[in-house]
Amino acid sequence: MKWLSKINSIMKIVSPKTTATPSFSIDKSDTIFPDWHISISFGKSTSENYAKAVVLAKNAPQYHEQIDNGVILHQAIYSCKPTDFIAYLMLYELVGSWKSTFVIVNGNLTDRKIIGKLNRCYGDKCRIGNNKYCYGASYMTENPFGCHRLQISACNTPWWSFYNHVGTQWILDKRAMKERIDAYARIYNICPCFNYTQIIKTLNALPDSMSNFQYTNFCNSGYGLKM
Repeated sequence: MKWLSKINSIMKIVSPKTTATPSFSIDKSDTIFPDWHISISFGKSTSENYAKAVVLAKNAPQYHEQIDNGVILHQAIYSCKPTDFIAYLMLYELVGSWKSTFVIVNGNLTDRKIIGKLNRCYGDKCRIGNNKYCYGASYMTENPFGCHRLQISACNTPWWSFYNHVGTQWILDKRAMKERIDAYARIYNICPCFNYTQIIKTLNALPDSMSNFQYTNFCNSGYGLKM
């Protein structure tokens, strides 16, 4: 499992918490880790895209090379700045499917499927450049939580659907809503825009109960709750 040992070595390089000093060459200035950073590493490949991938990696904000028993491993580190993340996406599109490739977010080795979801969502936000993107990429995904990937939005399990009709009142099932939030948070909490504290604050700001009249107005308002 030669790549497992390489992953463990790279984990030491990218984690700002480590005090170890592994052996590797640094092509740029000393590593300074942004508050949020993503690292993509890959080895030599017979792919026709290998040379291009190396060029892109060396042009990353931070680039490292490590050689183990004559085998080279390239590592590129990016911040969450839109220009950085789009540059990362260009590299990932070339090497993402290679067996030697792995991605680390904030010092944590991250599953390819989760990375794919991050790439699609945060990548779209970076390309579009809309600060309100997380509150709804369209009217269908409008939401008060600041993350339409929670799938609690206008046209996908809307937040008002968590109210139950009890007598003359509509009662919020806050527990059920939080369970749904937590389920998606396990996937999207690696996103630099994901703010769990703010999401729970918004959940707690929802009215615990409403009259029939209030609930009807709440649903018909489209956005429901303006935060």
